Formats: sequence, C-alpha cells, structure tokens
Amino acid sequence: MNRALNRTLGTVLLLISLALFGAKASAVTFNVSNADEFQAALTTAGSNGGDDEIVLSTGTYGGNFKYTAGENAALNIRAGGDGEERAVLDGELRAYVLKIVPGCYRVDLSLERLDIINGKSEEAGGGLAFVSEDGAFTAISECDSQSGQTQVEQGSKSSLTLKNVVIENNYAKDGAGIKANGLSLADISETTFLGNGYYVNPSVAEDNPGGSGSAHLGLQADQLIFRSNFVGAVGLPYGGEIPSAGFYLFAKAISLTSYGGAATVEGCTVKSIIENNRFEGISTAMVASEGLAGTYNQEVIPHRDPISLGGGTCTDVLNNKFQNIKGATLSLNVGTLKGNVFANLRLVQGVSISGLNLEIDSNSFTGVGLLEGSESWGGTLGFKTEGSVISVSQGEVFSISDSGAGRISRNVFSNLKGNLEIGGSGSLFGNVFFDVKDRCTVTMSGNNLEIRNNSVGRSSESGFCISVSDLPNAEVEVVNNIVWPLPNTTGGIDIERIGYGLQSTLKNNIYQTASELWDVAEGNIQADPGFFDTEAGDLHVVEGSIAINAGIEDGFFSGGDSDIDGNARVLDGALDIGAFERSAAALHPADTNGDNSISSAEFEAYNAAWRNNQLWSVAPETIPVDFVTRAGYLLQKGGAYKNLGVGKPATWVPLNE
Repeated sequence: MNRALNRTLGTVLLLISLALFGAKASAVTFNVSNADEFQAALTTAGSNGGDDEIVLSTGTYGGNFKYTAGENAALNIRAGGDGEERAVLDGELRAYVLKIVPGCYRVDLSLERLDIINGKSEEAGGGLAFVSEDGAFTAISECDSQSGQTQVEQGSKSSLTLKNVVIENNYAKDGAGIKANGLSLADISETTFLGNGYYVNPSVAEDNPGGSGSAHLGLQADQLIFRSNFVGAVGLPYGGEIPSAGFYLFAKAISLTSYGGAATVEGCTVKSIIENNRFEGISTAMVASEGLAGTYNQEVIPHRDPISLGGGTCTDVLNNKFQNIKGATLSLNVGTLKGNVFANLRLVQGVSISGLNLEIDSNSFTGVGLLEGSESWGGTLGFKTEGSVISVSQGEVFSISDSGAGRISRNVFSNLKGNLEIGGSGSLFGNVFFDVKDRCTVTMSGNNLEIRNNSVGRSSESGFCISVSDLPNAEVEVVNNIVWPLPNTTGGIDIERIGYGLQSTLKNNIYQTASELWDVAEGNIQADPGFFDTEAGDLHVVEGSIAINAGIEDGFFSGGDSDIDGNARVLDGALDIGAFERSAAALHPADTNGDNSISSAEFEAYNAAWRNNQLWSVAPETIPVDFVTRAGYLLQKGGAYKNLGVGKPATWVPLNE
C-alpha cells in the first residue's frame, strides 16, 4: 500500500473515530503526526461540543491550516514529548500558516513549543492570523455579516496564550508574525520573533506602497502579559515590487496595546505587564533601490516606529532591554517604567513616554541619539544637534491633590545626543545625567515641580533648564542637586531659570553658575563637588566631598527610600547632596560569608552562576560580567578588599591599595 493511500486511510479513520466518540465529548485530545491529520483535527475541533487539545508529534507540518469556531471552546495546540521536543508549522510561503476564525464565539487559543515559519499573506497575519472569515484584522470582536451581535455583547471575547513559540520568517502587509485584535487576554512568554517582513502582491504594489500595520506583532487586548520574550530584527521584504527607499514598509515593528485596565481611586481593574523581554536589533533592512525584485542594495528602516507599547496608567513595563534599535519614535504609553535598559537607540524623534501619574524609576538610558532626516532614511545617518531625545508627558494629575503626580527617580541618562524634556507636574529626584549633547541637559516645564538630589555632569550649554509657570499657586523647588561642568566644558550655566513664574526655590545645591531672580535662593555652594571618575561617567563623590552629609532633609524622603545603588537615602543621620548616598559598607556579591574577602570557592561559585545564566541570591540578581572580573581581580590580589564608596564594581579594591 503506497504512502499516499496510507495517509488517506489514516485521515478517514481519524474522522470516523471523532464522529463516533468526539462529537459530544469535552476536553478531547487529538494525537496527530502529519499535516492532513492536523487539519482534520482542527476541522473537527471547531464544533465537537467541548474543549480540545491537539498534540503534534515532532516533525514539520507543511501547509496552511485553519480553525473555524462553531462554539465557545478552548483550543490547545502543542508539541508532544517530554517538554523539550518541538513541532514546526511551515506555511511554505504559499499563504498564512495558522488562521483562527472565531466568528461570534469565544476561542481561548493556547500554543506551546511550536515553530511557526514561512507564512505569506496578502491580508493580516502571515504566521498566526486571529481574524474574521474575510481576513479583516479588526473583526475579532465582531461577528460575521450574518449576525448583529458582537463578541463584546456576548461577553465572550477570545484569548491568546503563547509559551515557548518561535515566530520566524513570515510575511504580510500587517502583523507579519501575528495579528490579533479585540482579545480579552494576550499572554505571551518565552517566545521569539525574528525575521518577519513585508509582503504585498506585486499586482497591487504600486497602489499599496506600505506604511501601515506591524511587522513582528500587532496585538490589542484588554489585558496583556508579555514576559521573557525575544524580539529581533525585522526581515527583508518578500519578492515583488518593493516600495522605494522613500517609503517605510510598516508603521511599527511591534505594537502591543491594552485597553481594559481602567484606573480608579482604588487602583487598576486589571494590570498589563511587559516584563523581562529583550528587544534587540530592530533597525534596518535592505530594499531594492529601483523596485527590482531581489535586488537589495538600499538600506532603509522598514518601520516608522520600532516599538509601540500602549495601555496608560494600568500598564507596567519592567526590567526589559531595548538595544540597537533604529526608527522614528520608540513610544511608551504606560503607568510604570522601571528597571529597563535603553542602549544604542538611533531615533528620528526620540523616545516618547506618556501616561497618567507616571512612575519612571531605576532605568538606564545610554547611547540614545536623534537621527538626522525624516522619511528618507537611506545611507549614512548623522545626529541632530538639538531636540528632545527623551520626552516625558505626564498629563493631568489623577487625584485632586498632588499626591498622584509623576515621579522620575533613580534613572541614569548618559551619552545622549539630545536632551530629556519633561512636561507636567511631579518630581525629578535621585537621577544621574552624564554627557548629554544639547543646549540643555534637562528641560522641565510644569505647574508644580520638585527637583531634588540629582547629579549632573554637564557637557551642554545649560544643565537644568526650568520653565516656571505663571499660573496661581504654581511652584518649583530645586533642592540638594549637584550640577557641575565636566572637564573641558567651558562657559554656559548650570541651573537656568526660564520665565518669571511664582514661588521658585533654589536651595542647598552645588553648582558653578545659576540664573538669578529666584524667590528663595539660599544655602547653595559654588565649589567643586569632587566627582570620582568623570571620564568613566561615575558621578559618585570622593571621600571628603563637600556634598557628604550636607543635604537638607525636610521630610521629602521616607525611611524606605534608597538611591540608585540601593543605599538608604539617609545614612549617618544626614542626607548627602546629589544622587548618591555615600556608603562604604556594601560587600561584593560574591562575598557570601561577609568577611570582606573573596575566597577561591566563592569566586568559583559566582563565576559558575554567571556562566550558566543563573540568578544570584544577592543583588544584582543577573550577574554583570564586570562584577565577575572584579571578583577575580580581588582574588588574584589576595582576596581581602575594601569599599571606596563609589560606583560598582570599581568601588571594591584590594585592601592593601
């Protein structure tokens, strides 16, 4: 019996068995081993009276697969095996890979340990399309044309869960990797997005030159959980007439939008979390300079905005890495932005952060620059000489009092080709600014601003540029800051007041020069603060600095507040001026027995944890390589060490030095 006949009989037997015992069953499991069996299982699962699981044997399933819901149900599709095995769904560059058509029904879709590759769609969703029958990507929350009731009206919005999935080398005009709108929940973890690119049918390319949709991922849901994923480079455009270099191909490389987290006095109804992800290399692609298929010799940015994360107050963006990214704007509409790393970003319009009652805490912005140019992005790109590389719009204060105002605290801004612009009421405290290339290091304007305990190594014309509102009861307080020019920076002004608003206070700061006309100006010090290492960007102060224990503590900081290093904000009964509270007490994390000495066993354990990407029990939990090399250096010098009270890991030096 030949292989084709075997496959046909297998499919027939599968369908017969499903008809006999699967029609009314709940939680039916299908075990499949080829593409025909997989499609047969999808077809039957659409209306067999219960939830379903499809388990795929290890291997490659070539085809274009479709599930059409005829009932409310959960559908789980996963690779079989012991938890390490995978199954590959290959669209073979003919059409979408997997299309889910919910109609008026709730479909709770779950995918695990699958590779979804080589999809190609003229519509939305090249890899995974969670859409209506006609392919309209906005219709997941609607019914088909024969029904007037929407999923929302039925209270049956669908959900999507992905775990350990690879979405790679898929093509579409929108949502090349995944497209799904109108979900109740999108929960995506441990998933990779790579090489998904633009496709438009050559016959309509002239009338559809791109510029809309998303490359890797376009998701809209009431609640988003996006955790521990990798989002990499956008792929080359696929075949056909490629739009010229003057056009962008996608509006966004990745778009995540949540709608359901309404803010109330008691808090958020639901929280969306974007956490521990790596967004890297989302930058340029090669397109045909003369529209010739396959002739990729012109470098352009294939998306206008590389990343758009939206959700407002009830969205938390935590501990992510955004690295090596090019485009127009990196847009974040969030409530909390904390513990993230932004490095080597080249953006035409910079980073835009907006929200209500923003909390921006403990982030690092390094090597962020503004690209010169707008739509024509071919060739070598330079930097603008002025402009806001990071802009923060805090919106209205949520509560009647100022207790809901935004907070920008304990962040590091270094090597920026443009300034930080802040609008709205709130506080800026405990931040470090180093080597910002613009007229002003920070530009601030608002009705009520508290600017406290920041450290600025000024290389710009002005350090703080503060526009004081003339509204009644508007107030700005500038207290306990260090703003000092870096070596080889001449002229300029450290603290510049712009405008003539009411109630402005300049108190207890260290600077060289400042504007006049403050309502209160007292206790300020015009003397070198003694930065530890300006060449390396370390703005800790040295032992004996005039900043130590010289700050005013007037109740702004609570007992639980800390600086960037994690030290209590008030030590030895007094507050330091600047972003850092000087402490020489912290032990090296490898020193697990706390004896101020690194032993061979302690170093080996620390080094092994770093090599194996294991978390450490003492902060920083993710071990930096320079902490490992410092521990090795201390061991080589005899093990015993002391703490200089400056930046880590340089603060730990051999005891005899």
